Amino acid sequence: VQLHALHIKSVHQAILSSTNRVDSPEEATTFYIPAFFSLLVERYIDSDMKSLDALNCIADSWNRLPREFFLRNAGYDHFIVAGTCFPYSVCPALECDVTAFHPFARNVMALVGGVRDIGHPDFAFTRGAAFQRLSTILVPFPVTLDCERLVKLADRKRHLVASFVGTDNSRVRSVFGSLIEIFEGEVSESENARSKFHIKILQDSVGEDGEAARKATLAEDGGRPIDDLYADSEFCLVLPGHVYDLGRRAYDAMARACIPVIVAMDPMFVSVPFAGQIPWEDFAIFAFVRHQGDAAGVLESLFQATQTEEGKAAIRSRRATMMRYISRLFLPPLTNCLPGLPTALDGILTELAGRQAAWSLISTVRPGNLPSPGQIAV
Repeated sequence: VQLHALHIKSVHQAILSSTNRVDSPEEATTFYIPAFFSLLVERYIDSDMKSLDALNCIADSWNRLPREFFLRNAGYDHFIVAGTCFPYSVCPALECDVTAFHPFARNVMALVGGVRDIGHPDFAFTRGAAFQRLSTILVPFPVTLDCERLVKLADRKRHLVASFVGTDNSRVRSVFGSLIEIFEGEVSESENARSKFHIKILQDSVGEDGEAARKATLAEDGGRPIDDLYADSEFCLVLPGHVYDLGRRAYDAMARACIPVIVAMDPMFVSVPFAGQIPWEDFAIFAFVRHQGDAAGVLESLFQATQTEEGKAAIRSRRATMMRYISRLFLPPLTNCLPGLPTALDGILTELAGRQAAWSLISTVRPGNLPSPGQIAV
C-alpha cells in the first residue's frame, strides 16, 4: 500500500505542477479529479469492511463534482490517479468497485502504474476487452532521475552481463529460479560465463516486504547496494511479479543506464508506458519464456552479445537510444538535468490529448451543452 500511495502522490504532484493547468474550467478540455478512491477502498478493507466512512467519502467525492462539467461529456473528459494497479476495483466485493458509486465513473480515464489484465491472455483475447482499456493510461513509477549521475554511468565499464534480485511471486520468476539452481548445466559451462550473472530469486513470504528482502540478501552478499548492482550490469532483467507491469525495478535500472530485459511468460506480455510515443523496441529487449530451456536461451544470448564486437555495438546503440528518450520516462522533478527536458508528464498529457481526440468523435455518448433539469434553450 505504501508503494501504491507513493505512486499516487508523485503523479498527483506532477499534475499540480503542470504549466498546462488553467484557472477557468470553461477553458479546460480535460479535468483532473484529485480524489484517491483506491486508497479509500484500502482504508475500508483495513477496517475489516466495517467502517462506512471511507465508502461515504467515495460517494460524496463523485457527487461533489460540478455537474455542468462532469455530465456534459459523460465523464469521458475527466481522469483520476489510481496508483500502481487495480485502478477501479481493489477487491471482488461491490463496495470495492469505485465505479459503482456513479453511473459515469467507468468512463473516467485512470493514470495507473500497471494493470495485470492488459497482459493476461484471458483478458487480451476477450471480445472487446482491449477497447475497454483505452481509458487506462500507463505511467512510470516515481523514481528520481539524476542526469549527471546517468551520464557518468553510461560510459563506465560494466563487469556483469545481467542481474536480478527479487522474490519468487510469479511463474516467470519461478522458471528463472529453478534454472539458477542448475545454472552450470543449463547455460555455458565456462566459469567466466557463470560469474557474469547476479540473479537471486528469494522465497516469497506472505506479508514480507520485497524491497526489504532484496536489501537483506544483498547485505548477506557483502552489503552491495542494489543500485550499484544495476550500475555494474549491461542488462537488468525485469521479471514481472504479481502485476504484469514494469514496477519500480525497471526505472531504478534505467536510471543507472542499465538496459532493461523485459521477460514474460508466453503468451502474456508486459505493457509499457507511452508505447506510441517512445521506441521501446530500440532500447529495451523483450523476451518470452515457457520453461527453463527458454530462460537459459535468454541468458546465453545476453552473454554472447557481450563477447562479440557486433554485440557490443548493438548494446552501445541500445543504451544511446535509451539516453535520448530516458527523461520522458521519469516524473518531475528531474535532478541535475538541463532545463526544459521533456518528462513523463509530457507523455501523460499527450496520452490524454489522444484519447480526447477519440472521445470527441463519439457523438452518441451525450450531446453537449445540455440545459439543467426543468430548463430548455430555445
